[in-house]
Amino acid sequence: MANDPKKPQSKKGQQSQSENARIRQRRAERRAEEAAKAAQSGTASGGAGAARTAERRREREQEKQRRRLTSTALIIGGLVLLIAFVVIVTNIPAEAPIPDSTSTRYAGLQIGSTEQGYPRLGSVTASVQVVEYSSFDCAACRNIHDQLIDRIIERVRAGSIAFIFVPRFGTGEIVNGQGAAEAALCAGEQGKFWEMHDALFNWQGIYGNQAFTNNRIVAGANALGLNMSAFDGCTRFDNTVPILETARQQALNAGFVGTPAFTINGVQPVDENGTPILTADGIIAEIDRRIAEFGTTAPTGAQPQATLEATLPAEAAVQSDATPEAASEAEMTPEATPES
Repeated sequence: MANDPKKPQSKKGQQSQSENARIRQRRAERRAEEAAKAAQSGTASGGAGAARTAERRREREQEKQRRRLTSTALIIGGLVLLIAFVVIVTNIPAEAPIPDSTSTRYAGLQIGSTEQGYPRLGSVTASVQVVEYSSFDCAACRNIHDQLIDRIIERVRAGSIAFIFVPRFGTGEIVNGQGAAEAALCAGEQGKFWEMHDALFNWQGIYGNQAFTNNRIVAGANALGLNMSAFDGCTRFDNTVPILETARQQALNAGFVGTPAFTINGVQPVDENGTPILTADGIIAEIDRRIAEFGTTAPTGAQPQATLEATLPAEAAVQSDATPEAASEAEMTPEATPES
């Protein structure tokens, strides 16, 4: 007989349904607990991951900081070593040979200076006054010095001429030309300009761009027997700077941009084409021509002093025919032709 769905269930059936409902409820509760635990576990894992990430970030920053400190320490250490090396090198005594000929070359000559402070050999009253604008850092100046100096000295010693050196710097390629010029002028304060002058040109030929290091200049001053306290004071306090500035301005006013440059009794010697004469033979020939023209000493009543300004080369022919008195007063105009 078929069951009637509308027929009330038995007590046993109702109990079975209640039990099933409780089972389902417990299962749902367990799933909820498991879900809650899973959520809690995920949150904990996420927090731990964030903590690990932050820790790794801190470690990276610390490593960067260590690297920066190491690099800084290496740089500072390198600079200290470099400074120590420079100090050691600059204080190592340098070779500073004094040419053998220097001790006798200038012996017995009249030595003085012009009103501007330029060194002079010979008498201020000599009938022929030769002026050279020169620079210790200039290779051409060294060459002309080597070829000319003994021939100049011969004529100075004979009383035929006076020779004036106008110190320039920066017209050549050798480093510290100003220091060399200052050293020579400071040596001149102790009567040793010409000896230092020879030594500086000699060093240029031997040592090239290392010729005028400070330690070499100091060693040279010692070798010349200078009072080093006075020499150091002269160079340290720039005693000679006004002389060098006057020389620079005077050369520019005369149109002498480069070195060497010469005047004889205020006139720049030129050839038949009006080109400045800059060979040793050419300079000596012009000097001897002036000696023959004016004699050894100044005429009575004349006081020929080299005017340290140059005459236009175009006027040279006129000046060469001038009387001794006129020649001794020759002056250069500022429009002088520059050296080629």
